[in-house]
Amino acid sequence: LRHGFRILLGNNHLFRLSCPKLAGQVSTDEEEEPVMDYEEAMKEISVNDLGDDSIYAKMQSKLREKHEAEKEDALEAQKEMYEKELAKLQVQLQESSSTTTIPSATVTIPSQKPLPSLEEEWEDQ
Repeated sequence: LRHGFRILLGNNHLFRLSCPKLAGQVSTDEEEEPVMDYEEAMKEISVNDLGDDSIYAKMQSKLREKHEAEKEDALEAQKEMYEKELAKLQVQLQESSSTTTIPSATVTIPSQKPLPSLEEEWEDQ
């Protein structure tokens, strides 16, 4: 152990070794570590503990796979829902277009007589 080393006991007890006799012997080539507060120490511990852990890596990959599978399932369900809605709207459109179409055999257009000219109207009177 040397001056400045950090010691972790359990999960929450972090100590920094401070040796006043050895503190003056620290060469200037070695950079003195910055003062660390509790939050930064806990972040460093969690990164060191979880970063090298194969269980953590497996857990992350399983979570990613599960997320991708759930996302695919949700997209598939949404696609099916929209396809059903589209089919329903197409049926409604076909029904409405068949009821509004008038067969050409039943439609009769009355022939129009040409309008009488002004002279003809005067003569009739």
